[in-house]
Amino acid sequence: ERKEFWTLIPLPKDRPHIVILVLGHAWLISPLKGYRIHSNSHNFCHLFAYTLFTMSINIGINGFGRIGRLVMRAAKNNPNINVVAVNDPFISVDYMEYMYKYDTVHGRCGQEVSHDKDAGTISIDGKPIQVYGEMDPSNIKWGDAGADYVIESTGVFTSIDKAGAHHNGGAKKVVISAPSGDAPMFVMGVNHEEYDASMDVVSNASCTTNCLAPLAKVINDEFGLKEGLMTTVHAVTATQ
Repeated sequence: ERKEFWTLIPLPKDRPHIVILVLGHAWLISPLKGYRIHSNSHNFCHLFAYTLFTMSINIGINGFGRIGRLVMRAAKNNPNINVVAVNDPFISVDYMEYMYKYDTVHGRCGQEVSHDKDAGTISIDGKPIQVYGEMDPSNIKWGDAGADYVIESTGVFTSIDKAGAHHNGGAKKVVISAPSGDAPMFVMGVNHEEYDASMDVVSNASCTTNCLAPLAKVINDEFGLKEGLMTTVHAVTATQ
């Protein structure tokens, strides 16, 4: 029976947020992160909302092949993802620039890209990204670059033990972009809700699985699926 009114803080429209104002008190609720902050100061809620919804996570990419480059391209569309470092011992920074700029399938990246050989960086829209050339994941200084999350996209270090070597350099979490023999595997829209924060090394499964599993899940959940046959059309890789 209280009179309530609702208002939206003027924040970027792609970041969900809501503030409930009741009798001079304010509650900030974030659907994304589950935060609930109560205060009788509207200014506090505005400040907290700005801080919360402009936070970004720093990631490093190990392996600047097709997956690594596409991860970086995808990151440009998400203001919460900040790529701070790339490791690849087989690609020079000038060739990194070239391959990131141009892609036969996905077209030009649409960003200003440059490199600095002396500094060992590649710059995207004026923002320098540290480049390493380590063969051993345990030697990559992710912590120095500020990377908390690492995308393991070489296709080589796919076990918990091998991918976990990134922790030695300062990484907190590792996501493997390939199937793993022992790491928990998740596909968005299929079983991602089973992820637990205690998991420090996870797999995003294979490219084939990500193409097939979401569709198969819908068919199986709604109608049932007894057997199937699939054909994979795949880019050439070093081992195929």
